[in-house]
Amino acid sequence: MSSNVHIIGAGVSGLSTASLLANENISCKVYEKSSTVVESVVKEPGLVWKNKMSHEVSQVKGLFFVGDSTVSYGIGTDSAAHSSILCHPKIISYLKNA
Repeated sequence: MSSNVHIIGAGVSGLSTASLLANENISCKVYEKSSTVVESVVKEPGLVWKNKMSHEVSQVKGLFFVGDSTVSYGIGTDSAAHSSILCHPKIISYLKNA
């Protein structure tokens, strides 16, 4: 299984995803440009659960998105962590088939 995983963003979602992958002995590089915590809570009405952005785009294989702006439930940090939990199996599946 490939272990060439790069995670952009060291927030709750990025670090949760890196931790989940590390538990399966998959090494990751995490990149963060900010030295402060950045909160990106969805603030538009109606952008809840399945109405949020998908974890994958069909046009770019191997590109995944996690965070409170992607499919998840909860508010803020809970949503960000849940997004990581939902996306983790998709990343693992991609790596096994790559």
